[in-house]
Amino acid sequence: MQRNYDYKGYAIRVSTECISEPALRKMRMTDSGFVAMVSIHKSDNSTPCFPQIRLADLGDRWFVNEVDALMRGYSVGRRIVEEALGQRAA
Repeated sequence: MQRNYDYKGYAIRVSTECISEPALRKMRMTDSGFVAMVSIHKSDNSTPCFPQIRLADLGDRWFVNEVDALMRGYSVGRRIVEEALGQRAA
């Protein structure tokens, strides 16, 4: 899933990636979830302004669903834009 958000002259592009790996946890055979990939561009340019970011949830855990991954990615993207513009994050 991918979403594009316009924010203060920047385009924040957030996509999700499904992760499924074997886990050594008692009875569970696999561990799965989502990560968010965030890239930030000027609205009129396709070249990223910042390096792409790969986000996991708190404690380096994967997001349980795509919606949580998208919203966290958007939140982090906004914070990066605000810091780059010298504004305080809300």
